[in-house]
Amino acid sequence: MERPYSLAIALLAGLIPGIASADGPVTTVFFNTGNEIPTPTGCPRAVGVERQMGGHPERIEMPLLDCDRTPREEAVVALSLLARPRTRAAPTPEELEAFDRASHPGYLAEDIRELDPELLVRLQRLGEAFEGHAIQIYSGYRPQSGPTSRHHHARALDLMVEGVESERVRDVASGFDQTGVGWYPNSTFVHIDVRDESHYWVDLSGPGESPLYLAGTSPSIPSREEIEASLEGISIPLP
Repeated sequence: MERPYSLAIALLAGLIPGIASADGPVTTVFFNTGNEIPTPTGCPRAVGVERQMGGHPERIEMPLLDCDRTPREEAVVALSLLARPRTRAAPTPEELEAFDRASHPGYLAEDIRELDPELLVRLQRLGEAFEGHAIQIYSGYRPQSGPTSRHHHARALDLMVEGVESERVRDVASGFDQTGVGWYPNSTFVHIDVRDESHYWVDLSGPGESPLYLAGTSPSIPSREEIEASLEGISIPLP
């Protein structure tokens, strides 16, 4: 049987449209956080997930969950490779085979951390809500982010859905339990993360600008206990 990380490397291919920035400032926003999104039942369909890495498109297309709606191991590996740091080249199958995962729990290769499997539950539901539209990852695991960032702990993704307005993605994601949702109306992506309690915010800044949070909204900072739980077996200093 082919090992999951070898299968994942074989799936990294495809085409990703260019990333465009929003036109003009947005000063009035409506953030609907009262959606009730039913959980689908039955065996999930394949979801397309794409990313542009160094001018080279990468793509996976597979069910992210098993028929019991739990994350598939091979999908966790494939998505983790796709969501690696932007400057990190794709590892070869030989590199993945040689990497000592027992000595580096939570990592698939050097500088490539395994995503929180719960992110796949959210991506599968987005894929089902917008069937036929690929999910495009803008940012995933970011080791250079501060230790309070969920990107630092591979628990967050910035993403778009091809051909779908970010407001619609935001509204669907805001119906997920235990999910952080950040909307960036002057950029092109929606932030989604895994956390103990759902939280929502709006950032009016544009690409490369300092955060400009809408009054009354801002990202919550994870507790020390939540950070430590995500670092089990991994040595990273905390503030």
